[in-house]
Amino acid sequence: MSKKIMIICGSPRKKGNTMTLVNWAKTGAEETGAQVEIVDAAHLNYKTNGCISCYGCQKSDEFKCVIKDDAAEILARMAEQDVIILATPVYFMGVSAQLKLILDRMFSLVKIVSETDIKHCLQKPKFGFIVTAGGDENGGLNLTIENIKAATGFFGKTLEVFSLPLAPMNPEDLLSNPALKERTLNFGKKLVE
Repeated sequence: MSKKIMIICGSPRKKGNTMTLVNWAKTGAEETGAQVEIVDAAHLNYKTNGCISCYGCQKSDEFKCVIKDDAAEILARMAEQDVIILATPVYFMGVSAQLKLILDRMFSLVKIVSETDIKHCLQKPKFGFIVTAGGDENGGLNLTIENIKAATGFFGKTLEVFSLPLAPMNPEDLLSNPALKERTLNFGKKLVE
């Protein structure tokens, strides 16, 4: 049975650096037989701007967001994935606002029973992270990676990271870099193992 991978891309640019890497990682995973879905977080239909702290998810026995929109549908399918890959450009020292909308709503996949007893429904998937930055590793890129490591660590997961510092201003410049493409294809394959 083929593995299921969900890639949630938070880049608002459909042909930007991040989406180029996402497509390469998708191809690599598909070459191993995986079923890969790309979720374009920037173009989902949202009813709210992220989590509104209504705590409806905590009042229910189900691990789901009570806000009925595209994001809730994506969140509802996360637990059945074998791999979840988050992808974002670094925007002002962190993930894009588009990815943050989904990340905040992932609170609905957690039940806080007490200060020391927290349950979640993400036992199955492992996590990957694709991140691009116009700057070097210092500053925003490393901060963003550490933030996502902390978030996935909350679910008891380690994080496989593919980062591209000093990403070109023109995304088409990536297309002339076969070594980068090969590394990204291999990242997609590795996550399926």
